[in-house]
Amino acid sequence: MWTLIVVLIIIIVITWFGSLNNTMVSLNFFFWKAPEVSLALIVFCSVLSGVMMALLFAIPEYIKNMKKIKGLESKVKTLESGEIKNEKTQS
Repeated sequence: MWTLIVVLIIIIVITWFGSLNNTMVSLNFFFWKAPEVSLALIVFCSVLSGVMMALLFAIPEYIKNMKKIKGLESKVKTLESGEIKNEKTQS
């Protein structure tokens, strides 16, 4: 829930910042020069590329954690079924 609230606040701040900075600017990137575009568009594209890069770095860790969770869940099921068998044999 807190994550959603923080994300919404960040989106609102970025939107507000972009609406205040709607002047036309020229973007120079090494040897490439872009035509004049809105500063709000550049801010939006920068934030979007940052989010995409963060997701690309987070996905492998997420997959690793999900595999670990599935392995531990199967281990718990195995141990629980073993305990149930032991309880039945002791009765």
